[in-house]
Amino acid sequence: MATKIPAEKYGKCQCETHHSKSILYQILHKEHASETKWHQQHCSPHSSTRSKGCPCLDRRVVLRTPEATGRRASEVLLKTSTFIRNLPSFYHMPWEDQFVLIQQNYTSLFVLGMAQEGVDFNLREIPATSLLKKILLNQSSTAMNELGLSSAGASLAEIQKMKNLLWKFWDLDISAKEYAYLKGIILFNSGK
Repeated sequence: MATKIPAEKYGKCQCETHHSKSILYQILHKEHASETKWHQQHCSPHSSTRSKGCPCLDRRVVLRTPEATGRRASEVLLKTSTFIRNLPSFYHMPWEDQFVLIQQNYTSLFVLGMAQEGVDFNLREIPATSLLKKILLNQSSTAMNELGLSSAGASLAEIQKMKNLLWKFWDLDISAKEYAYLKGIILFNSGK
């Protein structure tokens, strides 16, 4: 089963947390304090962080245990596809319509399946290129982007949104029957 997360963590971005570090670390990372203030002023749990430029969008993360998480995700996909195939109202539709419905709604169905199966995942942050390395190698951030170094992993802010959604589903303690109703609503809701 999924781990319960305290309610005070909902909607909070990782850059809002305070970690005590050495004096040298604090001097080299002065911008962290200004980022936190900026985040509190401009990013609320209900606003789009992408349009505001949240500092967490620059922080990249990867799965801590990709094999185990991938196995659980595969199980969720298999169960979701089995559920869809067993819906009489779905398999009596023309295959073109089936394809369109799945194509439009597979991500929402997958996240709902992850919530139903209690799939939680741990992350680890990809270390950013150090300031010293950038100076010594005379690299700018645009040169790093051209090399594709910043595209590794996923945005911490986007992953945090997904985890917050999963935690909210788990707190609702939805039954299997209610999940089935939600999946049906999502699958047949073509009004995007």
